[in-house]
Amino acid sequence: MAQSESIRILYVEDDPGLARLVQKRLQRVGYVVDIASDGEEGIKKYEADSYDLMFVDQTLPVYDGLEVIRILASRGPLPPTIMITGTGDERVAVEAMKLGTSDYIVKDTGAGYLELLPSVVKKVLQQRRAVEEKLQAEEALRASGEKLESLHEVASRLAACSKEEEIYHLVIDAAKKILTFSYCSLGIAEGKQIVTKVSYPHPFPDESPAISVDDGLTGKTYRQGKTYVLREIRKASKAQPSRTEYLSLISAPIEDLGVFQVASIKPDAFTEEDARLLELLLGHTSSAIKRIRLQNELKEQAIHDPLTGLHNRYYLNKVLDQEVKRSKRYNHCMAFLMADVNRFKEINDRYGHHVGDEVLQGIASLLLMAVRESDIVVRYGGDEFLVILLETNGEAETIKQRIANKLALRNKKNGWCDFPVTISIGSAYWNPHGSQSVDEIMNEADKLMYEEKKRHNGHATGGHHD
Repeated sequence: MAQSESIRILYVEDDPGLARLVQKRLQRVGYVVDIASDGEEGIKKYEADSYDLMFVDQTLPVYDGLEVIRILASRGPLPPTIMITGTGDERVAVEAMKLGTSDYIVKDTGAGYLELLPSVVKKVLQQRRAVEEKLQAEEALRASGEKLESLHEVASRLAACSKEEEIYHLVIDAAKKILTFSYCSLGIAEGKQIVTKVSYPHPFPDESPAISVDDGLTGKTYRQGKTYVLREIRKASKAQPSRTEYLSLISAPIEDLGVFQVASIKPDAFTEEDARLLELLLGHTSSAIKRIRLQNELKEQAIHDPLTGLHNRYYLNKVLDQEVKRSKRYNHCMAFLMADVNRFKEINDRYGHHVGDEVLQGIASLLLMAVRESDIVVRYGGDEFLVILLETNGEAETIKQRIANKLALRNKKNGWCDFPVTISIGSAYWNPHGSQSVDEIMNEADKLMYEEKKRHNGHATGGHHD
């Protein structure tokens, strides 16, 4: 509520002498008082201007006090209104209260009631202030309830997301429902940087998509895992807004995953309650991101060999049928290379399994470097590997030679043991219009690999893995 110096009062009274007395009495305590001499003028003045409080005498020309109040009440909410009645006229006072007046004063013949006017004004204004504060509290509670309901809804939607990108956009939409801001951004930690994944309303041309975790308020928020509410950005030494028109900001961590920021062109635009609601939203966000990352990690573990990082037999069984169908559709051949490490048992026996593991890891890396990214490399079992060259036409021999050259270079520069590590490779082609099945082609490649292994060792090993 405004201070007394800015409180404007309309006094509707047909007695000009009394009206001036009232005006002077109230002006002495700091109120601004306008006078209307009859009911019609009172209605016109009230509708033409803005008043914080109104006095209306019951006995007026044109419209009496009750009629004035009734007409104004029919056109909208009344300001705090005080009815002035004749001595003992309780009936009029009761009727006025029913119409929405805040209080009434009974005139006395000696006009002693004038001394009571300041205290009556103060009481009525305090009552109105209490009503407004109650309404504001109820509205804040209602708004808070709606925001919490929005958070509950977004938590359910986050639980249904299957990709991180879906989460980013969903969080921006949710933030718009619980906060009022000019700009916001969501950044995720990648190594030593916070990379902006999405922003609203749009990225600024001069805005960097990444910031070091050691720089600015963004880095500080991430490192300390603490929410900052800046009511005046310019007074915060660590804050470096991308646009100078931003005057206030919230910078909040997405747990240990990143940072979410909202900014406003208005000063002191955000409250601690806003920060609390944003933290609740980001708690749901963090849980959803970690859930998706865990699911993706488990999926990756299910299709990859833990030692070499190559795809495993489970993955091969899933994709091979798809690749066969695709090759038939586009009439592309596929080449299958079966590779086995020579003298692998000897390596394990003489140097230990940790060296054997290093050999398998090194061979896996070498195979990946020798083929295209679109080709498939699988740890088929033990020390045996399968390479599938997609959409190929006679490149198998070239790839085999490339593998041999890379392995020879590796042995020369930094060998695993005191003899060169070699591999035996058998290759075979599958034609989509040929009579052989993929399984038959793979068996053929396996047989050729085994024959090369025997030639390499100079005698039969009794199995695929020596």
